[in-house]
Amino acid sequence: MRDCDFANARIGARRARLRGEQGLRELVASPDLETRLDLVLAGGARRGRILLERGPGRLRAVELLLADEVRTESARIDADLGPRARRLLRALLLLDDADSLKVVLRAILRGEPAERAAARAAPTPALPFPVLRDLAAAPTPAAAAEALARLGHPLAAALRDALPALREAPPLLRLETALDAGAFRAAEAAARGIGAGPPLVRRQIAIRADHLNVATLLALGEGARAEGLFLPGGRMDEARFLAFAADGPEERREGLAAFLGPVRGKQRALPEELAVPARAAQLLAQSLERALQREARRDPLSLAVPIAYLAARRGEARRVRALLRCAEFGLPAGDQLDLLEA
Repeated sequence: MRDCDFANARIGARRARLRGEQGLRELVASPDLETRLDLVLAGGARRGRILLERGPGRLRAVELLLADEVRTESARIDADLGPRARRLLRALLLLDDADSLKVVLRAILRGEPAERAAARAAPTPALPFPVLRDLAAAPTPAAAAEALARLGHPLAAALRDALPALREAPPLLRLETALDAGAFRAAEAAARGIGAGPPLVRRQIAIRADHLNVATLLALGEGARAEGLFLPGGRMDEARFLAFAADGPEERREGLAAFLGPVRGKQRALPEELAVPARAAQLLAQSLERALQREARRDPLSLAVPIAYLAARRGEARRVRALLRCAEFGLPAGDQLDLLEA
């Protein structure tokens, strides 16, 4: 797609500014939170203002800055694209918007502070931090759906249609699956008529469907009803999904580790790692990033390149936030080395 040429060329230069493993190792080697914050803030006028600050609000300011930088990157790439590619990028970013909305919905249902939830979500041009914060402050998921509709967001109808899933067990899993399915449909609809858009969107959906199905199976309690929780489009079909769901927890984790394949170089995830929710989420995020990178290498002139780059930026921000929180709570450096995996 010629509309991507300028954006992809500029991404080649931006990619060199990603921290990578070496930059993360520098953070791990730093002895305390303030030193890590100084490293993260090195360079840049906006960063310089926070660099001069001290006190409990500094970590919060850095987390917000990291989130806003990801949103800014999305906006820059959007501006660098031609008209058709821009439409297609916005269609694909609906898949990321669904992920951010899931963070918001969890916060509402669990009574978490709105600002903290918004900082964990990945802002996009359509869902910047203030919007995410306002949505997370809604009293109920239905109120959040109404607020999203007032904004004219393309996923408002998908969220509204997903709300009845809360009446079934397990409610949160069913709500999130219904929202993801709605986001898939919305992205496909938005891509219709954009040249090679529909095939590209289907490939991107296939990558995400597999990782979302694995995440659902890991979160599914033993004996819970799995019907209606499957997302089609990926390598995993519904029969295999239900077979995994029927397995016991240990056997299921063994099978899912094999299905995921290599997540660290040529190394698979260990089944016992998938038993720890935070570690499993980290491994799935890394596996998704790598799958998107492979797609970008397979189609290096397409919009797959910006999508993979934005996933890498979100992953970097997520790992930096985690390393800062590790320093805040005084975790030993050895316990943080897993976060170096990109």
